[in-house]
Amino acid sequence: MILAPLRGPPDRALRVTWGGVRTAPPRARGVARGAWEEAMPAALGLFAAAAFAVGRRGPSEEEKFEEKRLARLEERRKRAFIEPKKAPWTADELRRYDGSRDEDGPILLACAGLVFNVWKGAHFYAPGCAYHTLAGRDATRLLAKNSLEVFEPP
Repeated sequence: MILAPLRGPPDRALRVTWGGVRTAPPRARGVARGAWEEAMPAALGLFAAAAFAVGRRGPSEEEKFEEKRLARLEERRKRAFIEPKKAPWTADELRRYDGSRDEDGPILLACAGLVFNVWKGAHFYAPGCAYHTLAGRDATRLLAKNSLEVFEPP
């Protein structure tokens, strides 16, 4: 391949071939340069309008699902709420909130004189789950012994 220095009028492009240098015909200019300056703002405006229209489609499926999930969580939170008591809880009162009566209801766990509503961890404290023996009772002794076996005095 032979490379020759560029010569000739500026409107002619040089093309290198195997046999030597040939000149190509001048390229068609198409739209005048001034027309581009006028057409560019219109093209950008059309692009912006299309992008805005695509972006305004509405909420996606994920957003709808997240909205429903938050609504269900808020409903469960309202159902699981228990007004705090000033008087101490009795064992019978705690036993009613062990999670066996209402799966979305409150689950109470007492430890060292404090009562905790553990409804968010229902997958741990509900009947049949790992820590179900702690729910609905004073679990101070079980937690101190690091035991999940319930000791019922004779």
